[in-house]
Amino acid sequence: GINAEYGGLIKIKSPPAYLASYLLNPETRFYYDNSLKESRLLQTVNENVKLYYTAFQTKKCLVNYNVDICNLTVHRSEGDTHIAGWCSVPPHKNTTVETGVPTIWLHYSGFVIKPGFMPDHSPCSDVHYIFQFDYQGDLPSFVVNFALDRQMTQLAGIKMVLEKCLLSPNFSDSGISF
Repeated sequence: GINAEYGGLIKIKSPPAYLASYLLNPETRFYYDNSLKESRLLQTVNENVKLYYTAFQTKKCLVNYNVDICNLTVHRSEGDTHIAGWCSVPPHKNTTVETGVPTIWLHYSGFVIKPGFMPDHSPCSDVHYIFQFDYQGDLPSFVVNFALDRQMTQLAGIKMVLEKCLLSPNFSDSGISF
């Protein structure tokens, strides 16, 4: 497999609780990740621990490449600080793993969201993140590089979607839940 790791900090003009709720909701991922083919909850261990199956499809040179992942998501909140972590687990009995489809093995990864300030001193959320993963299977290197480039720009895409949403006059955070 091919190993990849990246991390960093991004500032997003969004309340920390809203941002955490957005990032932890598999349904909202369709808004900012056009390679997402399927995402579904397999099991709720408890309020803060859930098991998901996710499948991705990347199209390059008119050929579709599929990868999937089965991961455990854990999160908790301490005041305005929100912490989430992911790691891969062996395929679950409820997954529809296609034979021969490469798998992404996610090592300990996640984010910490806490209140911060933009350079102009306006409030925002500071998102510290790290992602570590291996691509398992036979994928051409250009597909892996393309997918890695997409992953590294996803938080910028999330930032654009959320900041546009939050500027909407109809915005309400009353529906936030974890």
